[in-house]
Amino acid sequence: MGLDSRVGDAYAYALLKVLYKDLKSSNFTSLVGDMLDFSTLFNTCPSMEEFLANPTYSTKQKKQFLNDFFGTSLNPIIMNFLNLLCDTKRIIYISSIVNLFLEILLKSTNSHIVEVQVPTIENCKLDINKLQGVLSDWFTKSEKSNQVEITDSGFFKEPLVILTVKEAPELLGGFRLNFVTDSKVIDFSIAGKIKRIASVLEY
Repeated sequence: MGLDSRVGDAYAYALLKVLYKDLKSSNFTSLVGDMLDFSTLFNTCPSMEEFLANPTYSTKQKKQFLNDFFGTSLNPIIMNFLNLLCDTKRIIYISSIVNLFLEILLKSTNSHIVEVQVPTIENCKLDINKLQGVLSDWFTKSEKSNQVEITDSGFFKEPLVILTVKEAPELLGGFRLNFVTDSKVIDFSIAGKIKRIASVLEY
């Protein structure tokens, strides 16, 4: 659904301004993570957008719907923002607003979304030390070669890493890192190792 850019910018910046109050705490990353989770779920459930865009449902019904589905899983700050969008009749634009918010966040801060892909979430056994080492090496190299100007803010001298987890059964084992905002993939999966071995044997 279309959205006047001025309206989208206003609400996206308003949310970002609220979240900035938590920049000094680890809560900031979890807040952004909640927005990512909400955006992913919203984009995979068209019926949710249809419900929120339907004018025959009242503001009260839409707020109750959001509370029933997200009240216990999303941070209260995010829930308050969603309720505000209901009250101002802007909830029908939530998808565009969230996308604009994430775009503004990543452009104005040293932020990176890293998707950790694992075979199965239930049996996920990540080598945390290896994961931290890979991330550290990546961002050290990235900082040296990065020519993009970053907003001058003392809060973002170090990269802000937003980790998300995605299930990818085809990996068989290990894990794969998808640096979403940097268009880079680093593969430590068993499937990846098999592929590399096969390419050597073919040579």
